[in-house]
Amino acid sequence: MMQDRTRTAPRRARLLVLGGVYPFEHGSQEAANVVSHQLIRFLAESGDFEVAFACVAFEERLPPAWAGDDLEALARVGVALLPPIRLHEPSRRGLAIRFLRLLRGDPALIRGYGHPDALAAVQQAFKPDALLTIWSEIATALTSDVDLPKFAYYGNPEHKILDARLRLTWANSEASLGGRLAASPPVRSLLVSAVRRAHLKLMARQDWIGDVAMNDAEYYRSCGLVQAEYIRNMWVPPVRSYHEIRTSTEQTQPFKILGNVGHLGATGNTHGLATIAREILPHLKRRLGEGTFEIHLCGGGSPHPLVAPLLDDPHLKVRGFVDDLEEEMRTAPVFLVANNSSHFVVGHTRFLHAWSLGCCAVGFAESRLAMPELEHGRNVLLGDNAEQVVEHIVTCARQPEVRRRIGTQALEDLRTLFGASVAGSQVRQRVLARLKLDRPESAKETAA
Repeated sequence: MMQDRTRTAPRRARLLVLGGVYPFEHGSQEAANVVSHQLIRFLAESGDFEVAFACVAFEERLPPAWAGDDLEALARVGVALLPPIRLHEPSRRGLAIRFLRLLRGDPALIRGYGHPDALAAVQQAFKPDALLTIWSEIATALTSDVDLPKFAYYGNPEHKILDARLRLTWANSEASLGGRLAASPPVRSLLVSAVRRAHLKLMARQDWIGDVAMNDAEYYRSCGLVQAEYIRNMWVPPVRSYHEIRTSTEQTQPFKILGNVGHLGATGNTHGLATIAREILPHLKRRLGEGTFEIHLCGGGSPHPLVAPLLDDPHLKVRGFVDDLEEEMRTAPVFLVANNSSHFVVGHTRFLHAWSLGCCAVGFAESRLAMPELEHGRNVLLGDNAEQVVEHIVTCARQPEVRRRIGTQALEDLRTLFGASVAGSQVRQRVLARLKLDRPESAKETAA
């Protein structure tokens, strides 16, 4: 009798992906949209998972019209796009209960926690084997009590953001009396400590934490969360080289510096804008001369009240939201990242976005704490202080060949180090290992 050599293919694991934004690339002004689309597509195309996605938010959130093509592309590779999960703000508790939660570091301090029924319909319909949250504190808190393997592709710890925001409020003499009281050093210490303990309790329930900032991954591990590790960020690889294009498009008279990308009032951007106005701008005036340069600040929203008065200078062009951000980047010889100049050091995809267009990025050396692949003189120019950062900008202004060399190498490093297959393979391996599914490398990993 001939032996039947046919084998039933193993069932693919069902992976439910949750995020705070919709996954799409084209027309996006937010890194979270781009990163989510890249990672979800990679996991779906690996062949190991049935992937479904749902957006989680407290407000009604629907995808913009221009996201349609990218969402359809995900559907074509098998991603099920589920209805959004809308959470509702819990009713305010009494003062005594809130104070007790602070003392205990109660997980209820974290937005998104304590909505046991929110996932019920999705779980019933999709029946996931595992959950993956992407860059969403709310979704990660929401899933913390679910009895399934949980994986978090994560950004900044909540208490780190809270501490930075309270410090800004304390420094703002025009803040409200209540705001100043909450931001005062003793109260700030109490609040940050409580949120830190609450956050760590929730993160301890994750089976794996992949943090896109190495310093934050190391922090988690120092707190006993050994399942945390550094994972690289990702960006869309360019389809062409921008070397010759930049030669004809860059604005050099006056010398254009792109100094901010993203919401003007965001925590990191507030620190960066203050550094630009207080430290970098005076040095540039002395080194390049007044009227010879412009620092363009692009992003929606309003600057923090602490820095808004500092931006009243003819060299600072507060552009607000721009329709074609990449055109602004192509015409700027220097892409300045001043955000990591203070105690608030986080990972930034803006380096990768700049690299994708062949930009010469200039920033602070502390950025390497979050993103060790930054290498001064190779793919970026880094300074230990504002004066050194300005010297690098001056070099770029006077020696075009330097900024061309940096931009060209950065473009190559983006392709090899920060494609979706790099971080995607790491996520894939962690999920399969936890689910005890021994699968060979995916075709995309082998090609990479």
